[in-house]
Amino acid sequence: MPYIFLIMICFSIISPVSAAEYLYIASGNTLQVKLIDQQTGKLREHQTNPLKGAGPITFSPDHRFLYILARMPSPEHQYSIATYRIDHEGKLTRLQNAPIRVRTTYLQADANGQYLIGSHYDDGKMSVWKLTNGVYQGQLVQELTLEKKAHAAVFSRDNRYILVPATGPNKVFQIRFDEKTGAVVPNVPPMANGPDVGARQPRHLVFNRRLNVAYTTQERMNPGVAMWEWDPDKGLLELIQQIVTTKKDVESITTADLHITPDNTFLYISSRDENRERNRIIGFRIDPEDGRLHVIGQFPSEHIPRSFCISKSGKFLYVAGKGEAKLGVYRIDPDNGHLKKVAQYETGLYPYWVTTLVK
Repeated sequence: MPYIFLIMICFSIISPVSAAEYLYIASGNTLQVKLIDQQTGKLREHQTNPLKGAGPITFSPDHRFLYILARMPSPEHQYSIATYRIDHEGKLTRLQNAPIRVRTTYLQADANGQYLIGSHYDDGKMSVWKLTNGVYQGQLVQELTLEKKAHAAVFSRDNRYILVPATGPNKVFQIRFDEKTGAVVPNVPPMANGPDVGARQPRHLVFNRRLNVAYTTQERMNPGVAMWEWDPDKGLLELIQQIVTTKKDVESITTADLHITPDNTFLYISSRDENRERNRIIGFRIDPEDGRLHVIGQFPSEHIPRSFCISKSGKFLYVAGKGEAKLGVYRIDPDNGHLKKVAQYETGLYPYWVTTLVK
């Protein structure tokens, strides 16, 4: 018996089984897949899929499918959601490309992999779409009218609610979700209002991984970030904290995306400057007791960092510079959260969305 045990140990040492992480980026009418080097964060070309109008990306909860905004082959003005199967090496095979009524600025799958949701910025609406065996085949479950500039649509962790931050009206819409039918109805009250002064206009939203807290980027007037207390029983938000990251009214600077490290220690937001002077990723330390944010620094980034993501290891941060068609790779210092550039890559025109997945 000891000899068998020894052989098993030796085999595990010489034949390690480790998951690989892949980066997916929508840019230049392509959906690209890149393999991440787990030691350096650098990227290796893995697959390129032609896809007109490639936009927001999300995954099924079991990581078997990828969903992405695209344009239909014909007519080209028709928007769609394309479904791809993800193989064990992270590569993609397109299964379906089915139409949606209007363009969506955000996509997310529910926790059961039965529905997709998206927000419609120009129309001021959100939609729920049905997934059949993991594939979007064109079935709209419900379209809910909110207000113009609805920018994102995010499920609560328990899958019972949807939050839709909207920049122009300075609100986060609070919506009840029936995970059995996909039906949605406004909560009571139907929205949480943003602040009247300081960092206003919520844009993207993310939940704290451990506490009943959510965070939003505040796009402008002045741009920054906000913290909200989340009531998981009632599905309601209450504004607790806001931090202005640009101290004076600068029309060229707006905030966009935000993400939290896997260990829930740091939160980062992207700050865009059309004038190329102050494109930044801004970092915050998250208080482990109450979730409040404390600024740790502003780090220069690629021009117009509309989308960025954090690797699942928590070691690296990837910034898509929409204004210069480049992707920056940054190492995250685990002690202080500071960013150090590792590499930079050409992406193709207008990198719109970047995210990672472990397979």
